[in-house]
Amino acid sequence: MFNLKRVAGLVCVAVVTALFGMANVGTASAANESITLKTTVKPTKGKVYKTRSVPARMQLSVKVNVPAGTAKMNPLKRAVVRFPKQMTFNPNNRRTPVCTDKKLGKTSNLAAGTAGVASLCPKSIIGTGTAQIYLAKVVSDTTLVKDPQLLVFNAGKDKKGNAKIKIYAYSKNTNVGILMYGTLSRKAVINVAIPVLSNDSATTSFVLGIPGAPIKDGGKTFKGRDGGYARIKCTNGKWVSGGTFTLGERTYPAGTATGPSSTVKARNTSVKCRASRG
Repeated sequence: MFNLKRVAGLVCVAVVTALFGMANVGTASAANESITLKTTVKPTKGKVYKTRSVPARMQLSVKVNVPAGTAKMNPLKRAVVRFPKQMTFNPNNRRTPVCTDKKLGKTSNLAAGTAGVASLCPKSIIGTGTAQIYLAKVVSDTTLVKDPQLLVFNAGKDKKGNAKIKIYAYSKNTNVGILMYGTLSRKAVINVAIPVLSNDSATTSFVLGIPGAPIKDGGKTFKGRDGGYARIKCTNGKWVSGGTFTLGERTYPAGTATGPSSTVKARNTSVKCRASRG
């Protein structure tokens, strides 16, 4: 059984549910890898406006690609995603109470599974997601783990007023869960450092949504509970997003670099938005 402990690398970055009409796609490459980044955003209901923000459903999808025939994929070490500047993240502790470290922390039973960990902070869930990894960096159908589920919890704000989140990821195939932390800045930027995965495995894709598509476990369904956590407006007729990703190999479990890092920039992409009067 592959041990995913200390795999805080099922990257979290924020945003929104895939089935919505407005989408950006950007691709960039460095060395052998290329990264495709896609964001979708749509108002929860009704219209968007020029000066007034409205609740929105958002999704971020990231995929690391390698040329056909490549034997190994470099693991992700850091992900920085820039969402549209008109997007804000708004923790509401009355709607989704802060999930404290006393309730869910590194000493919690992270093997309890999606439903088990959700029960520790059931009212704090703001989003959901999924991920896939290649065990030990080996690019093969037999090493691809497809089943990890992700839960995103409200963790309050930092001293600068930036929204904080906790992301829990669990794979039934490996029966191992991990917990990581992230910050959503007031400038709509997510910056996530990714610790070395077991056997220096590689994240090949992840999807994170707020409030996210429903995921099921233990006979229960989970999704974000705060429809106003993400808000959007259309000030200049377009929404622009992009990302910068760092890849490279490291020793496990120390995380010491064993070679140079490479930087892959997903070019800025934009989608038109139309502000309604009012």
